[in-house]
Amino acid sequence: LKIAMLSRALCDQPEGLPPVAALCVYPAFVLAGQGALGGRGVRLSTVAGGFPHGLTTLEAATIEVATCAAMEVDEIEVVIPRYMARSKDWMALSGWISELREAAHTCTFKVTISAGELANRLTIYRATMCALVNGAEFVKTCTGKESDVVSPEVVEPMLHALADWHNETNVPRGLVIGGGVESFADAAPYLSLVQQILGEGYLQPSLLRFSSVGLVDDLRGS
Repeated sequence: LKIAMLSRALCDQPEGLPPVAALCVYPAFVLAGQGALGGRGVRLSTVAGGFPHGLTTLEAATIEVATCAAMEVDEIEVVIPRYMARSKDWMALSGWISELREAAHTCTFKVTISAGELANRLTIYRATMCALVNGAEFVKTCTGKESDVVSPEVVEPMLHALADWHNETNVPRGLVIGGGVESFADAAPYLSLVQQILGEGYLQPSLLRFSSVGLVDDLRGS
C-alpha cells in the first residue's frame, strides 16, 4: 500500500511538472513497485551489493545483484566498499565494480561512491573515475545513510571526472545527487555547477537526477 501511494504521489504531478525519472525501492518491494508503476513511464530501481555500507563479500554482492537483475528491474544501485577507496586499492575496487556490472546484465548500473566519507577531492575524483571505467552508467554521491552531508564542494570532483570521461570517450554518463537536497533552493547550486562544468546538455533526467522526495514535494508546492 505504501509503495502504491508513493508511486502515485511521485508520478501524478501537477500540470507542467514531469514525472520523476525513477522510483528506488529495496529488493523486497520490487514486485510491489512493478505493480504500482505499471504503465506510468517511471523506471524502477533497486539497491543491491551490500547496500548501504558495501561491507559484504564480493560473492554475496554478486549474487544479490544478479538476483535483482533476474527480477527485471530497470536499474540497480550498488555502493563501493569505502575502505578500498580510502586505502587507494584501485585494483580491488575495479574488480569489485566490474564483477557487479557484469552481474547486473542489461540493467542500468548506478555506483554510489559515498563522496562525503572519502578523504579528499583527489580520492573522490579517482573513485568516480574507477566507477566510470568499470561500467557505471550513473555515479551517485551518497546512499543517504551516511553521516557526512553532501555539498557542492564534494560533488565538484565528481563532475570533473564525468567531464574528463566524456571528453575522452565521447560517451556521457549520468550523476545522481542525494543527501540534503530537500528544496529547489538546495538544488540550485548543484544545477549551476553542473551547467558550468558539464554544460546545459546535462540538465536532463537521462544524465542528472536528484534523489529526494522532499525536492518533489517542494516543486509541487506541498
